Amino acid sequence: MASVPSAPFQQQQTQQSMTLPLQSRKRVRADTTYSNMPPPMSSPSFYPAAAAAAPEYDLRTALESIPKSLLIDNLLRLNVSNPSIATWARSYHHFLAQKEQRKVVKFEHYADSLWKEINIRHDKLGGSKQYEMAGDVMGKVVDSVRTIGDEVQTISSWETKKSAMETLRKLTLVILDSSGVIADEIRKDFRYDSSVNDAFLKVARTMSTEERARMCKVDDGGGPFSDRLVDTVRICNAGDWNICVGLDNIVDMLLESVEDELDYDDDDEAES
Repeated sequence: MASVPSAPFQQQQTQQSMTLPLQSRKRVRADTTYSNMPPPMSSPSFYPAAAAAAPEYDLRTALESIPKSLLIDNLLRLNVSNPSIATWARSYHHFLAQKEQRKVVKFEHYADSLWKEINIRHDKLGGSKQYEMAGDVMGKVVDSVRTIGDEVQTISSWETKKSAMETLRKLTLVILDSSGVIADEIRKDFRYDSSVNDAFLKVARTMSTEERARMCKVDDGGGPFSDRLVDTVRICNAGDWNICVGLDNIVDMLLESVEDELDYDDDDEAES
């Protein structure tokens, strides 16, 4: 079982002697950008305690108090004189990527759960009671959609990304196809709420061009995913519905990936 890479300052002598993997010119340029940066901030004059020696705070507490972006910027500067930071960071990122690639997260249960929540759980309530419950159910729909969008990362496995895209489309269908007072109120809210579109966009952006093109071709027996998504978006954009506005952009992003893949294949054939 792979172990988590040690921190750079624990194995500095060993890691400085390691040979870095081959890097692209782009990566090299990105690293050397920081060679012209000033050294890390030590005692900025605008800190009240700068005039005196800083107390011996607990190091973990001090590090956790630093804004993430500032911590990253200073690590990039420190890496110029201590390349073991880059070695450790890339090793740890690779460790996480391998771990995520082995993990498959299925999201389908969100669609099943929300279908029951909207159509079955409250169907025996009167219209006024359903109206009162609509806000709570809408909150559950939005929370589920956002959870899916937030859980998928660039390093997530293909199966995880595929499940997220499939489930988001099914959730959109749940919103469209459900009946009753609660469903009507939710559709009204989704004329203005962008959470479905935002989640779709988040997941699509974690995919490479090749993965988006591959997603278009996924067929669960009802035809390619791109065709099924186009049909779903067409219903969303219909005059009577007009919900989840912006999903056209997701369709365009997916179809452009297919076109890019075809252009790439044509270039390869021309070169051969």
